[in-house]
Amino acid sequence: MENAEINNIIKIVGLQYKKSYEDPESLRSLRYGKIMIMTDQDQDGSHIKGLLINFFHHNWPSLLKHTFLEEFITPIVKVNKNKQEHAFYSIPEFDEWKKQTVNFKTWHIKYYKGLGTSTSKEAKEYFADMEKHRIMFRYAGTEDDAAITLAFSKKKTDDRKEWLTNFMEDRRQRRMHGLPEVGGADCVTDCVETWVSCMPEDC
Repeated sequence: MENAEINNIIKIVGLQYKKSYEDPESLRSLRYGKIMIMTDQDQDGSHIKGLLINFFHHNWPSLLKHTFLEEFITPIVKVNKNKQEHAFYSIPEFDEWKKQTVNFKTWHIKYYKGLGTSTSKEAKEYFADMEKHRIMFRYAGTEDDAAITLAFSKKKTDDRKEWLTNFMEDRRQRRMHGLPEVGGADCVTDCVETWVSCMPEDC
């Protein structure tokens, strides 16, 4: 592996290629008990997140079963009007809100280009409410394995688009009810959803 960032992660955590981390003893050999992914909420950040999930799934699938990966999410768009405020964590979610809001142009809209766009005040708010912004990757079984394969196969473009359509309502309901855990399939779908929204039709 020639990627410097990946090599640094492996070295810092103490991971070894071809070693299975199935049992508690092997897990204790690692220097850290979890990895939290913090990326921008745009397509580049989703791409990085997806590649990391695929990397761990390919090399150490057992770590995903132990909720080794977590994510810290921040808004990519915020809208406010008359003391009302809504935060959106993906562009497709924001676009859907616009379709359902006739007078959306009367709202003040702020786009967050990256983590650095958030103010110090907002950063404190995010970390003060860790449960809202901390997403645990909960392994749900073979369906997660299939989802990761689906997400990264170049031959599955049409299947991905159909998959994403069915996912949108489920994700909205999960956030509405404050459910912080997601399965690997859900997380990968989040990533792919962002990619597809930015893809040309023939990709």
